[in-house]
Amino acid sequence: MQNLGNRIICDQDGGIIFSTGEVVGISEADVVPRKNITSLHCIDLEYGYMDYTQNRIAKIDLNTMQPIIEKIPVLESEEQKRIRELEDAFLLQADNEIGGIL
Repeated sequence: MQNLGNRIICDQDGGIIFSTGEVVGISEADVVPRKNITSLHCIDLEYGYMDYTQNRIAKIDLNTMQPIIEKIPVLESEEQKRIRELEDAFLLQADNEIGGIL
């Protein structure tokens, strides 16, 4: 069994900002070891800075202190894929019947 204790991040006054909680796993593969932290940085983003439903912050560029933003990939379900394929086929059929507007 692999156990990992709680990691607490606090501010300059000792106020708790984040607590990871404890982790228990059956094997070492179940629990990712923590990276040794030698320095902490923070940035404050304005409210509404980005759309968190379509993007995520991958990391912070420490030279510019700006977030590096990645698009969240949209994964189609099998049903959505089938609907898109049927819509495309319908559009191509309509295009052929009308005489090639697409």
